[in-house]
Amino acid sequence: MIEVKIEKGYVRVGNRRASLLSGAVHYWRLHPNSWRPVLQAVRDMGLETIETYICWEFHEIEKDVFDFSGESDSRRNLLGFLELTKAMGFWLILRPGPFIYSEWVHMGVPQDVAKYHRMHPEFTRRAANYIREVCKVIAPFQATRGGHVILLQADNETDMFEYIYEEQLGLGNEAGMFQEFLKKKYAGDIDRLNARWGSDLESFDQARAVMT
Repeated sequence: MIEVKIEKGYVRVGNRRASLLSGAVHYWRLHPNSWRPVLQAVRDMGLETIETYICWEFHEIEKDVFDFSGESDSRRNLLGFLELTKAMGFWLILRPGPFIYSEWVHMGVPQDVAKYHRMHPEFTRRAANYIREVCKVIAPFQATRGGHVILLQADNETDMFEYIYEEQLGLGNEAGMFQEFLKKKYAGDIDRLNARWGSDLESFDQARAVMT
């Protein structure tokens, strides 16, 4: 196992230093024929580290079925991009989401999953499956294993989207995740919640968050 440490301005990989100053190349937005010349242009700018999102929706070709080798579309060949960047001597920073934003519809989340808040059981199940599968592709290229992936960002611009998922979260007119959280926190004892809040609620479903 190779030791990897973040230090000021760079990542130390064993006895080598990888710069955190990177150039963004979204492989899935380019035809693979363009990858090498684009990467060379990045190198000509003096950069040795590449950063890219990995788009969940683009790689999930049907429910719980993924293409990371480009069989269905050559732009989905994440494996090929990893191999090429390694062969060209780049360090790599990967950002697989689940949310990537990046001006992509549903922020990179599949359309049938986007209707769920990120804490919804169906979202977490589908997202966990995606992360599990994409990590199988990434793992052999980790710097700790002698590869060139020095950093992995688990999500991007995390927020609650309460204005979209208001009812699911229990922040609107119906009880939801917020009330379930309170019920669990207070072991189902509404009197404990009332004592803490100074309220006289009859059930957890009546509890409402203070929105600012």
